[in-house]
Amino acid sequence: MATIDPRQLELFRYREADKPSKAPGGARTHSPPQSPETAAQRLTARLNALMKGRLQTLTLTDNRTRIISARPVAGGRVAVRIHRCFTEASEETLGCVAAFVLDRVRGAKRREALAAIRRHFERHRPASSSHPSAQAKPRQVRQIVSQPVGRYVDLRQIRDDLNQRFFAGEIEVEITWGRAPAARRRRRRRGFSIRLGSYSAEQRLVRIHRALNRRDVPRYVIESIVYHEMLHAAIPALGGRGRKRRLHTPEFRRRERLYPHHERAQRWIDKNLARLAGAD
Repeated sequence: MATIDPRQLELFRYREADKPSKAPGGARTHSPPQSPETAAQRLTARLNALMKGRLQTLTLTDNRTRIISARPVAGGRVAVRIHRCFTEASEETLGCVAAFVLDRVRGAKRREALAAIRRHFERHRPASSSHPSAQAKPRQVRQIVSQPVGRYVDLRQIRDDLNQRFFAGEIEVEITWGRAPAARRRRRRRGFSIRLGSYSAEQRLVRIHRALNRRDVPRYVIESIVYHEMLHAAIPALGGRGRKRRLHTPEFRRRERLYPHHERAQRWIDKNLARLAGAD
């Protein structure tokens, strides 16, 4: 990952050969694509200008689940980590990035900034990382064993129906029932709590707890859980690490409520949670 300190930018100078030149007849020719170092330097300079000199360091990453994070450092400056697909972002998009990391906007304007950031990421993110380090140290990804067909419900039908109704058919995820036996029950302050659904951004996989694979579980309840996990695929997480990472942003909650049976499903789950926690 490339990390650039804006104060070091004065050490770099663009050569004349890097600039567009005129070919015979007045046509412009263009230099070869920028190296990763040059792209990082240019983005650092552009973002630092929009942040009024408050950018301490900029680190480019290949993280597709946490596309932007920022932490304050001494002197009111900010250290930023951002996905490398933003190296060629427009000034308008980078303005939204600057507003987000400096926490300059609130309410509707903040939601608009986040939406612009996500749109850019969705349009420009690579299918897989092309950074050299990613090839040098390949990650071991657990093999996916997909079992979408349950005793009573085929999850693929629910996924495909929700995809067309709410996501314009653009969400590409696998879906499966969780592995048996059922997950261990977890005590909470009142009664029991189980994780009815999960989403793995690395595997592009939605898992649904087998406790819902029962004849007496309404379809709208399963749909509500699947829809929630598909939203995680549509809205990448933002923020820092650990507890500071924001999965359920106000925009996420707003879109979650677009499912017409959301509250009805939550009431059913709250009423039947103890029974589900004891299910096989």
